[in-house]
Amino acid sequence: MTTIVVVGATRHPARPRPSGQGGAVRRLPSMSSKPTRADATTATTGPPGQPAEASPGPPVARRIPSERTHHGDTVIDDYAWLADKDNPETLRYLEAENAYTAAMTAGQAGLREE
Repeated sequence: MTTIVVVGATRHPARPRPSGQGGAVRRLPSMSSKPTRADATTATTGPPGQPAEASPGPPVARRIPSERTHHGDTVIDDYAWLADKDNPETLRYLEAENAYTAAMTAGQAGLREE
């Protein structure tokens, strides 16, 4: 029987565990990935109607490693702290994400329905 580990939308066969040992430790994918071509284009041109200098940078979430074990598999999640809705730091980060989204989509205001 093959175990499937789902990472994003891609399926990868899991490595078999050595016999006699507990679960393997796996790290969840990082939220800060390498820039894509689309990111490079946006970074050089900025949103429509705005020069690139006026574009704010996206907020960066702190990485705080947190281990959890389910069914013998240990997973390290660097962003588990974001699940705490009462944490003032989580709220500040979400407000920064919302401000970034508003700034980056400000040129599309005419396309939104009221």
